[in-house]
Amino acid sequence: MSITSPVVDRSTWERAQADHRVHEKAHTRAGDALAAARRRLPLTAVDPVSLPGADGPTRLADIFEGRGQLLAYTFMWHQGRPTAEQCEGCTFSISQISEGTRAYLAERNTTFAVFSEGPWAEISAHRDFMGWSMPWYSTADAQDNPAVDGGGWLRSYVRDGDDVYLANQRRTP
Repeated sequence: MSITSPVVDRSTWERAQADHRVHEKAHTRAGDALAAARRRLPLTAVDPVSLPGADGPTRLADIFEGRGQLLAYTFMWHQGRPTAEQCEGCTFSISQISEGTRAYLAERNTTFAVFSEGPWAEISAHRDFMGWSMPWYSTADAQDNPAVDGGGWLRSYVRDGDDVYLANQRRTP
Protein backbone atom coordinates (compact mmCIF):
# COMPACT_ATOMS: atom_id res chain seq x y z
CA MET A 1 0.00 0.00 0.00
CA SER A 2 1.26 3.44 -0.88
CA ILE A 3 0.74 6.19 1.72
CA THR A 4 -0.65 9.35 0.11
CA SER A 5 -1.44 11.43 3.22
CA PRO A 6 1.26 13.49 4.92
CA VAL A 7 2.95 11.98 7.96
CA VAL A 8 3.07 14.45 10.88
CA ASP A 9 3.85 14.53 14.59
CA ARG A 10 1.11 13.66 17.10
CA SER A 11 0.16 17.25 18.06
CA THR A 12 -0.25 18.27 14.40
CA TRP A 13 -2.34 15.14 13.83
CA GLU A 14 -4.58 15.96 16.84
CA ARG A 15 -5.14 19.54 15.60
CA ALA A 16 -6.03 18.27 12.12
CA GLN A 17 -8.46 15.75 13.65
CA ALA A 18 -10.09 18.47 15.81
CA ASP A 19 -10.39 20.85 12.84
CA HIS A 20 -11.96 18.13 10.74
CA ARG A 21 -14.40 17.22 13.54
CA VAL A 22 -15.76 20.80 13.39
CA HIS A 23 -16.62 20.24 9.70
CA GLU A 24 -18.14 16.83 10.43
CA LYS A 25 -20.38 18.30 13.14
CA ALA A 26 -21.50 21.08 10.79
CA HIS A 27 -22.28 18.43 8.18
CA THR A 28 -24.33 16.48 10.74
CA ARG A 29 -26.29 19.59 11.75
CA ALA A 30 -26.99 20.40 8.10
CA GLY A 31 -28.21 16.83 7.55
CA ASP A 32 -30.44 17.07 10.63
CA ALA A 33 -31.94 20.32 9.32
CA LEU A 34 -32.55 18.74 5.91
CA ALA A 35 -34.28 15.74 7.54
CA ALA A 36 -36.45 18.06 9.65
CA ALA A 37 -37.43 20.00 6.52
CA ARG A 38 -38.31 16.72 4.76
CA ARG A 39 -40.59 15.78 7.68
CA ARG A 40 -42.42 19.09 7.21
CA LEU A 41 -43.06 18.55 3.47
CA PRO A 42 -46.75 18.40 2.52
CA LEU A 43 -48.61 15.14 2.01
CA THR A 44 -50.86 14.20 -0.90
CA ALA A 45 -53.98 12.07 -0.57
CA VAL A 46 -53.94 8.67 -2.27
CA ASP A 47 -57.12 7.53 -3.98
CA PRO A 48 -58.46 4.28 -2.49
CA VAL A 49 -57.00 1.27 -4.26
CA SER A 50 -56.94 -2.50 -3.69
CA LEU A 51 -53.87 -4.47 -4.70
CA PRO A 52 -53.73 -8.25 -5.20
CA GLY A 53 -51.46 -10.00 -2.71
CA ALA A 54 -51.08 -13.32 -0.91
CA ASP A 55 -54.47 -12.87 0.77
CA GLY A 56 -56.28 -11.64 -2.34
CA PRO A 57 -57.19 -8.03 -3.08
CA THR A 58 -56.06 -5.84 -0.17
CA ARG A 59 -56.97 -2.22 0.43
CA LEU A 60 -53.95 0.06 0.60
CA ALA A 61 -55.01 1.13 4.12
CA ASP A 62 -54.90 -2.54 5.20
CA ILE A 63 -51.38 -3.06 3.83
CA PHE A 64 -50.24 -0.88 6.76
CA GLU A 65 -51.12 -3.87 9.04
CA GLY A 66 -52.51 -1.47 11.64
CA ARG A 67 -49.40 0.70 11.75
CA GLY A 68 -49.23 4.40 11.00
CA GLN A 69 -46.57 4.28 8.28
CA LEU A 70 -45.89 2.16 5.21
CA LEU A 71 -42.57 1.95 3.39
CA ALA A 72 -43.05 0.40 -0.06
CA TYR A 73 -40.32 -0.58 -2.48
CA THR A 74 -41.58 -0.77 -6.07
CA PHE A 75 -39.84 -3.66 -7.76
CA MET A 76 -39.38 -3.19 -11.53
CA TRP A 77 -41.02 -6.16 -13.23
CA HIS A 78 -40.36 -7.68 -16.66
CA GLN A 79 -43.66 -9.40 -17.39
CA GLY A 80 -43.44 -12.91 -18.78
CA ARG A 81 -39.72 -13.20 -18.03
CA PRO A 82 -38.23 -15.87 -15.74
CA THR A 83 -36.77 -15.10 -12.32
CA ALA A 84 -33.23 -14.91 -13.71
CA GLU A 85 -34.30 -12.04 -16.00
CA GLN A 86 -36.03 -9.88 -13.39
CA CYS A 87 -34.41 -6.62 -12.30
CA GLU A 88 -31.03 -7.43 -10.75
CA GLY A 89 -30.85 -4.14 -8.83
CA CYS A 90 -34.31 -4.63 -7.34
CA THR A 91 -33.51 -8.26 -6.52
CA PHE A 92 -30.32 -7.23 -4.74
CA SER A 93 -32.04 -4.39 -2.87
CA ILE A 94 -34.89 -6.58 -1.65
CA SER A 95 -32.49 -9.35 -0.62
CA GLN A 96 -31.03 -6.90 1.92
CA ILE A 97 -34.36 -6.51 3.77
CA SER A 98 -34.18 -9.15 6.49
CA GLU A 99 -36.80 -10.30 8.97
CA GLY A 100 -34.79 -8.34 11.53
CA THR A 101 -35.07 -5.17 9.46
CA ARG A 102 -38.82 -5.64 9.12
CA ALA A 103 -39.14 -6.24 12.88
CA TYR A 104 -37.09 -3.10 13.56
CA LEU A 105 -39.40 -1.07 11.32
CA ALA A 106 -42.51 -2.63 12.87
CA GLU A 107 -41.32 -1.58 16.33
CA ARG A 108 -41.22 1.95 14.93
CA ASN A 109 -44.82 1.88 13.66
CA THR A 110 -43.76 1.15 10.06
CA THR A 111 -44.72 -1.72 7.77
CA PHE A 112 -42.45 -2.69 4.86
CA ALA A 113 -44.00 -4.07 1.67
CA VAL A 114 -43.04 -4.57 -1.96
CA PHE A 115 -45.17 -3.37 -4.87
CA SER A 116 -44.63 -4.54 -8.43
CA GLU A 117 -46.27 -3.94 -11.80
CA GLY A 118 -46.32 -7.61 -12.73
CA PRO A 119 -49.29 -9.96 -12.45
CA TRP A 120 -49.69 -11.52 -9.01
CA ALA A 121 -49.09 -15.10 -10.24
CA GLU A 122 -45.65 -14.14 -11.61
CA ILE A 123 -44.71 -11.98 -8.63
CA SER A 124 -45.64 -14.63 -6.06
CA ALA A 125 -43.70 -17.32 -7.93
CA HIS A 126 -40.62 -15.06 -7.96
CA ARG A 127 -40.99 -14.20 -4.26
CA ASP A 128 -41.39 -17.87 -3.33
CA PHE A 129 -38.43 -18.93 -5.50
CA MET A 130 -36.24 -16.33 -3.79
CA GLY A 131 -37.42 -17.46 -0.33
CA TRP A 132 -38.70 -14.04 0.64
CA SER A 133 -41.52 -13.63 3.15
CA MET A 134 -42.17 -9.89 3.06
CA PRO A 135 -45.61 -8.88 1.79
CA TRP A 136 -45.80 -8.26 -1.95
CA TYR A 137 -48.62 -6.73 -3.95
CA SER A 138 -49.32 -6.34 -7.64
CA THR A 139 -49.97 -2.84 -8.96
CA ALA A 140 -50.70 -4.14 -12.48
CA ASP A 141 -54.34 -3.01 -12.32
CA ALA A 142 -53.57 0.30 -10.59
CA GLN A 143 -51.30 1.95 -13.14
CA ASP A 144 -53.64 4.93 -13.37
CA ASN A 145 -52.93 5.71 -9.69
CA PRO A 146 -49.68 7.72 -9.63
CA ALA A 147 -49.19 7.00 -5.93
CA VAL A 148 -48.54 3.29 -6.55
CA ASP A 149 -47.59 2.94 -10.23
CA GLY A 150 -44.23 2.28 -11.80
CA GLY A 151 -41.11 0.52 -10.68
CA GLY A 152 -37.89 1.65 -9.10
CA TRP A 153 -39.41 3.81 -6.34
CA LEU A 154 -39.11 3.81 -2.59
CA ARG A 155 -42.29 5.42 -1.28
CA SER A 156 -43.42 6.30 2.21
CA TYR A 157 -47.07 6.60 3.13
CA VAL A 158 -48.87 7.64 6.30
CA ARG A 159 -52.35 6.64 7.37
CA ASP A 160 -55.07 8.38 9.31
CA GLY A 161 -57.84 5.82 9.75
CA ASP A 162 -58.75 4.68 6.24
CA ASP A 163 -57.22 7.77 4.64
CA VAL A 164 -53.79 7.20 3.09
CA TYR A 165 -51.32 9.92 2.13
CA LEU A 166 -48.13 9.77 0.09
CA ALA A 167 -45.44 11.41 2.19
CA ASN A 168 -42.31 10.91 0.13
CA GLN A 169 -40.95 9.06 -2.87
CA ARG A 170 -37.45 8.62 -4.19
CA ARG A 171 -36.20 6.89 -7.30
CA THR A 172 -34.03 3.97 -6.26
CA PRO A 173 -30.58 3.72 -7.78
